[in-house]
Amino acid sequence: MNPASLKLVAIGILAILSFDALTAYLMKRYRVNIFLPSIISALIYIVLGNLLAKYNGLISVAAISGLIGLIDATIGLRLVFSINPKIEELIKTQFNTESIGLVIFMICLAAGLGIIGALF
Repeated sequence: MNPASLKLVAIGILAILSFDALTAYLMKRYRVNIFLPSIISALIYIVLGNLLAKYNGLISVAAISGLIGLIDATIGLRLVFSINPKIEELIKTQFNTESIGLVIFMICLAAGLGIIGALF
């Protein structure tokens, strides 16, 4: 991976984790609906996939996006739960799954969104 890709990965991780924290705070403080932040988060993955495609092939974009999705599903969720513990209950009831299922889902979703971004 070239230096430009590494910078994009670092920026992507910071963007996703920062947005997770901001969303958790807004949901706690102002009871913001989870739908709009989900769309913005998806757009972050799509834009990142598009930018990564300039330096990497499609498989690499999917792998990098999936890696960022893994970070989002682990570190990001722990960060969110520490800011707003009510979100943990919401996620458990909405997805009706254990944490490993959610992690796998987030990895696949992130990789898919990265591919969508790479194709545009």
